[in-house]
Amino acid sequence: RIPYTGPGVLPSAIALNKKKSNEIFRSSGINTAESKIVKKSDGYVDDPIKRPYVIKPVSQGSSIGVQVIFPEDSFSFSDYDFPYGDEVLIEEYIKGREMQVAVLNGRAIGVLEIKLLKNKRFYDYETKYTEGFAEHLLPAPVSSEMYNNIKDLAEKACSV
Repeated sequence: RIPYTGPGVLPSAIALNKKKSNEIFRSSGINTAESKIVKKSDGYVDDPIKRPYVIKPVSQGSSIGVQVIFPEDSFSFSDYDFPYGDEVLIEEYIKGREMQVAVLNGRAIGVLEIKLLKNKRFYDYETKYTEGFAEHLLPAPVSSEMYNNIKDLAEKACSV
């Protein structure tokens, strides 16, 4: 009998499906990285988009299966084995700072910056769940204008 404070089953399912959430965000005017869905049956031999890019399983969470491919990597898309389903989301890599926002009852209540330690490429599963791999800065050290813009965008994303 613990009260549930999450968004509910449908919003959670949509958020976990990167293909569907990307479609909803775009149709609602929320900027997203350039991306494409690639199916195993497409038979790509070369990179599906220009490097650097990110491979994301369509329906995994906690960064499971996410790979960042940089120009200098010796990665061949023809060898990718689609371990988490027959399609993936391929997104352009956007270098930047990692921010997360807590939204409760439709209202953003804080912005957290995640600073990577241990020379990690991105906020992957190991970094999320291993002590000492990331530093959490709350509130995020950004201008008040940026802080409010991030909160507004998070609220918009949660309301679509």
